[in-house]
Amino acid sequence: MSMGGVVASILAARRKNNIKALCLRAPATVLVDDIKAGKIQDAIFSLDDLPEFIDFGGLKVGRCFVNDALKLDIYAEASAFDKKVLLLHGDCDKTVPIKYSEKYAELYGENARLIIVHGAKHSFDTIEVRRKFIEITAEFLEDQAKKEV
Repeated sequence: MSMGGVVASILAARRKNNIKALCLRAPATVLVDDIKAGKIQDAIFSLDDLPEFIDFGGLKVGRCFVNDALKLDIYAEASAFDKKVLLLHGDCDKTVPIKYSEKYAELYGENARLIIVHGAKHSFDTIEVRRKFIEITAEFLEDQAKKEV
């Protein structure tokens, strides 16, 4: 989910022989655009005078993370994955706009299935929404586990 989805998409491409399918929930590829704009969600900073760390909701995000993110082309890194991908995104996500999942869907082409869940925010913060995400994810993964490689 979120930043973990970005990491998973890159790792899946690098290790595609070991990974049968991929599920990304609101993958936060917005991160690179936000960093280029001098922010990580509500944390504002200057790229010209980058502090040692950024206080991101009580977590220290180091200068190295920011510098590495600026060099990263997430979609290019993820593009080598050529198996089935489920993308889940909430239509009320204000942290990661749906367009970032739509770009993944375009990248993965016919291997991708994008499901937009009505009423879901970035953190999937209701029992009903979480249940729906879990059901969709479990069904997808069970289906992929049954298929031959």
